[in-house]
Amino acid sequence: MMKIKQAVKDLKPYQVNDIEASIILNANETRNYLFNQGLTLDFDTSRYPNTLADTLRYSLSQLYNLNKENFVLGNGSTELLEIVVKTFTEKGDTILSYTPSFSMYHIYAEIHEVAYKTVSLNSDMTLSIKELIDADKQYNPSVIFVCNPNNPTGTLIPKTDIIQLLDSTDALVVVDEAYMEFANESESVVSEIERYDNLIVARTFSKAYGLAGLRIGYMIANTSLINTLFKVKLPYSLNQASITYGIKALEKKDDVSRFVNEIITQRETLRKRINNLPVTVYPSSTNFLYLKTDRPLDKKLLEYGILIRSFNNGYYRISIGNELENTQVADALKEIYYEKK
Repeated sequence: MMKIKQAVKDLKPYQVNDIEASIILNANETRNYLFNQGLTLDFDTSRYPNTLADTLRYSLSQLYNLNKENFVLGNGSTELLEIVVKTFTEKGDTILSYTPSFSMYHIYAEIHEVAYKTVSLNSDMTLSIKELIDADKQYNPSVIFVCNPNNPTGTLIPKTDIIQLLDSTDALVVVDEAYMEFANESESVVSEIERYDNLIVARTFSKAYGLAGLRIGYMIANTSLINTLFKVKLPYSLNQASITYGIKALEKKDDVSRFVNEIITQRETLRKRINNLPVTVYPSSTNFLYLKTDRPLDKKLLEYGILIRSFNNGYYRISIGNELENTQVADALKEIYYEKK
């Protein structure tokens, strides 16, 4: 009989249900505003891309005022997160994070037979850094995943707290900054990569750049860590189209800045309208809102053609759309709570 790895037997595949909806706000995607005229394959598709993606690494180095050797790129930051687990843990080791947070940390731990330990966020969805540091001392993890701003809660962990963690642990600390463009960039720890030899920062083009379909992720760290990651990373995992349009996206800084500001404005407008309803809306530093309610909002909003993300125990996440979409969400919620009881 064909053998299946024991750790994989009970895993459920990561699947996204194809539910028809006119407004899709369940995956934290942003619209294609940089290349809305379409993409042109103006390169030789018969040749393999540069496996290091050196041209895009160089463009990123200019953006961050670092060296290209401080970057590794992959097929979305999720590929790179798994590479971290494959590279820096052994079977029976421990990964530490908090809950709720990005589900793939736990999944990668299970696949690679690594224990996954968490601390719970506070009732207001903030993190007690003391509890995380205490858990680090208790479990002695190989890797600590810190999603900041956090998905799905949208909350931001102060940079000073992450520095406190880095000062107190020997574990590799991976700070997943997929949504940092929507927060205060001064809270990023990218500037600390040379100061700490156990720090990796993950970033993506999927959110602020609106390029989720191109699957461009990258990690930033000191050259020793980057070179170690390259030992495990699959060759050619980032295709030439992604490399080409990643470079072009970085040339549109003003467009990105305007778009991010637009999303922040729309987010706060929607939050104010939702705050008038009998729901708990948590502060957000991302392109989505996280809320709690006793109504089955995913099912109710789907009646209006609006798709959102449902979590356990009455928690929901709503991605920020354009002004019209957000208005329709707010109007639908008003009807759900006040006119269609």
